[in-house]
Amino acid sequence: DAIAIDQQSLPPNHPSLATHLNNLANLYKSQGRYSEAEPLYKDAIAIDKQSLPPNHPSLATHLNNLAELYRSQGRYSEAEPLYKDAIAIVKQSLPPNHPNTVTVWNNFVDFLRQVVSEGQESVLSEDPWVQEELAKIKE
Repeated sequence: DAIAIDQQSLPPNHPSLATHLNNLANLYKSQGRYSEAEPLYKDAIAIDKQSLPPNHPSLATHLNNLAELYRSQGRYSEAEPLYKDAIAIVKQSLPPNHPNTVTVWNNFVDFLRQVVSEGQESVLSEDPWVQEELAKIKE
């Protein structure tokens, strides 16, 4: 209902619509309805990119949530750049101890641990920062 109201009463790229799309996607993800969640996350991200400054924390949250969806599906090579973008945004826009910063960082570390535990490191990029974090996890 919130999405329908937003679509009728707000401009098409309003940040509130992105938030409601993201929230519905989170519900679908929790229900295992991944194919329904993915386009909603993507739409939320597209709205954020059009309506918010490039380093807005909401964009980081929505990128992180899509990355988490991909992680839950084993789509690691698609998740990695989303985590990296989300981390870059929170590093620039929020303090290091902010709950959103901590959440994004912890999700990325958990992602790397999962990749390592499944022996799937080869699907990750050769990005020096990612490789450094992988090395820390393997120690």
